[in-house]
Amino acid sequence: MGNKLLFIDAMNLVFRAYFAFVKRPLRTTEGFNTGAIFGFVKMVRKALEEVEPTHVAVAFEGGLTFRNELYPEYKANRADAPDDLKAQVEPVKEVARAMGIPVLEVPGAEADDVIATLSKRAEGFDEVVILSGDKDLMQLVNDRVNVLAPKSGVSEIEELGPEQVREKMKVEPDQVRDLLALAGDSSDNVPGVPGVGNKTAANLLYILAGRATKKSGPGRRFWWLSGAAKCNKPPPRTEHQSVASFCRSWMISALVGSASTEPNFVQARAPAAEANLTASFISSLTAQ
Repeated sequence: MGNKLLFIDAMNLVFRAYFAFVKRPLRTTEGFNTGAIFGFVKMVRKALEEVEPTHVAVAFEGGLTFRNELYPEYKANRADAPDDLKAQVEPVKEVARAMGIPVLEVPGAEADDVIATLSKRAEGFDEVVILSGDKDLMQLVNDRVNVLAPKSGVSEIEELGPEQVREKMKVEPDQVRDLLALAGDSSDNVPGVPGVGNKTAANLLYILAGRATKKSGPGRRFWWLSGAAKCNKPPPRTEHQSVASFCRSWMISALVGSASTEPNFVQARAPAAEANLTASFISSLTAQ
């Protein structure tokens, strides 16, 4: 068995676990809610059993990030976490440490950023597995990186490789960020291009990959873009049919340019973590 690195997206699991037991919360004799802690441990243990990693780490959120500076409304649609959920976060960290799992928390960086950074730098590992239900992390999937996504509460997890991401998102893994930039992400309160939903965005990205045809398949409504001549600016707006002559490169850049904010996608690095999370850190992760 080669080297396997498991990353755990802590708060994604904590929220999932909390709401899995919200109708029938687990409590101590003193009334302390332990549902999130119990569910977190259950999902982590299941992942450890299935993946059998040689190295493991868990990432927590590091507070407000550069995304909030770019777009103050980022995640503004989310209600504040319940108090009895917040109270379980520190105990979850203590449990992780008790299990011998290093806790990563970088100020100014989301857990996604930390996981993405180290996944990109973990070239010495044969396999990297990310335990998370966050669709943003699907863009990291490739022949060496997979996602384990919890489902059915906290009792089951499913493995998502390149084929599974294509089936779920209708685009290649490395196009997931472009899909979210075009269609937006309501869960993070990030608006996309007006009038462009997931299906249209996937069609446009399918065209960019050069797979659209006139007769069938995704993107057939816009098949003509795949053979469009190069152009540097849009045709006159007074021409009703002028859109047919748009080149695909201009069309995508124009659509992205019309969005009201920067697209929200996982960066290939974590800005606040850049000075500290180096390749040498990976080798220090606790072996399992």
